[in-house]
Amino acid sequence: MYNLLVALALSLVVFALVGFTLGWIPALIPALAVFGTATYLLTQRMSALIEPEVRAAVDLLQNQKVEESKALLRAVKQKYGPWQLFISGQMDAQLGMIAYIQTKFDEAYPLLEAGSWQNQLALTCMGAIKWRNGKKDDAYKLFEKASDASGKETSTYMVWAVLAERDGKQRDALAALDRGLKIVPNAKVLKDLRDTIANRRKVDTSEFGEVWFQFFPEDYLRLHQQNMVMTGRKDGQFAHAQPQPGGGTPKPTNRAQRRAAEKRKG
Repeated sequence: MYNLLVALALSLVVFALVGFTLGWIPALIPALAVFGTATYLLTQRMSALIEPEVRAAVDLLQNQKVEESKALLRAVKQKYGPWQLFISGQMDAQLGMIAYIQTKFDEAYPLLEAGSWQNQLALTCMGAIKWRNGKKDDAYKLFEKASDASGKETSTYMVWAVLAERDGKQRDALAALDRGLKIVPNAKVLKDLRDTIANRRKVDTSEFGEVWFQFFPEDYLRLHQQNMVMTGRKDGQFAHAQPQPGGGTPKPTNRAQRRAAEKRKG
């Protein structure tokens, strides 16, 4: 906000100086030019100041220092928010995404909402929260709003279509994908998903990888836990001798048990 006031003040000064010499109508053009140039330069300067701090917050988050990352984002909001429009909302959206990844959806929603203006990722996450809470109509409205803000981002159409298919709305799912393919005609993920849904095959969201898990982190946690259990079984950590059909001695279930059995036979 302060940057706009500075740009406005500069443009008014130019307007007054030119107006007194050449007239008020000719003064409009240089005044508007100064306002636009000053706004652009001040915005660029603010971006250059904010970008390293946001990058540092991301690095902290990747190193599992969640609270430190959140504290830095709040500091950026407090320091630069009054100077530049949308900075506060952008930092709130970042904080909302952290809460979202932690599956703290009630905490995440108002933060995402505060930074949702033309923010495809925030709007899609908000729609996913509404869908989880059973507010399906609100969810699909948010997906539509997100698609208007997404440009060539395919993830919104993917999430929209998968959830519609889960609700038994095959026609709506295909319409969402067709909408995405009009914007990104060569998007393989949308083409493949459309083919899957059109042929009524089961959608395996794990194939989408991180693109899906960023919107449904609980699916990643569930898959990770399943993999841990399966790995544990393969390693013999959770293996136990099971009774064989018809009775008799259980067969050894891992290498250590087989060796012990062989020693006993010897």
